[in-house]
Amino acid sequence: MTAKLELVLQRLAECGARPSYDGMARNLLHAYAACLAPAEICAAALRTLDAETYVRRAVRGRLVRLGEEKAALSELDALARQLLVISPRDARQRERIDTLLSHLYRYFGAATRQATLERWRDRGTAGSLSRWVKAIGDDEELFDTDQALAVWRSSGLHRASWLIAKQGDPERLADVLPELVEGGAKGWVVSRALLRAATVSEVVWLAVRSRFPATYAYACAKTGRDLTEAEALSLVQACDEGVLGDRGLAIWAVGQLGMIGVLERLAAAGIGILPTSEADESSATAPVEEDA
Repeated sequence: MTAKLELVLQRLAECGARPSYDGMARNLLHAYAACLAPAEICAAALRTLDAETYVRRAVRGRLVRLGEEKAALSELDALARQLLVISPRDARQRERIDTLLSHLYRYFGAATRQATLERWRDRGTAGSLSRWVKAIGDDEELFDTDQALAVWRSSGLHRASWLIAKQGDPERLADVLPELVEGGAKGWVVSRALLRAATVSEVVWLAVRSRFPATYAYACAKTGRDLTEAEALSLVQACDEGVLGDRGLAIWAVGQLGMIGVLERLAAAGIGILPTSEADESSATAPVEEDA
């Protein structure tokens, strides 16, 4: 194995040094990586942390394919444990280790995944917490609402708040909702949390109505919460217009609630369509031209 591995590592280095437009070199990179058995490609991963980008991509691609095929999960888990105990000599090497761990995370055993998550959460940088959020979002076994909440509080990452709303325990969401509403979570995050929470207090409903009128209208449409036509019109008028606005969501909710009268008023104000009653009256009072 050693002689074969040494030969492939040499060829990978030589192909990686070729210009990026050298198609044959790029093809050979992946072909040489494919020659290696699971234990060999894992060894190559450890020895190419400082290699050229194309070399690392070829090795990583081979590892990912092994994971997808579930052909070498024990070897990948062992590789992760080795990566986790390396003391990076600089930020660049740390980033390369973390990138490899991120791509392979789903193929690790539970204990190794937990150790990887702790590595990123304990470091506490924006980049490491982003990796934590990405990994835990696809890990139902290890997802924890309170940990996601702690990450959101410390980082302000919108994706962390989205995980809380999307995957959080419904009972826990009932307690967290006020903080999401008042703590800067996006309207689409609040709407998901509203719909999934075990209970929603009237205080929270009123806070959502004040801060997120479109979200409130949407939630009313989805849950059947009572909403008068005057309230619906007021909610639409309170929303922002334009590409980044959310007025369209509120208008959709009005339609979903079957409030044609509100839609008629919005149409008249927005695009000049007369409400039906006014249109009929206008037709009745318009002068009729007679043939000469």
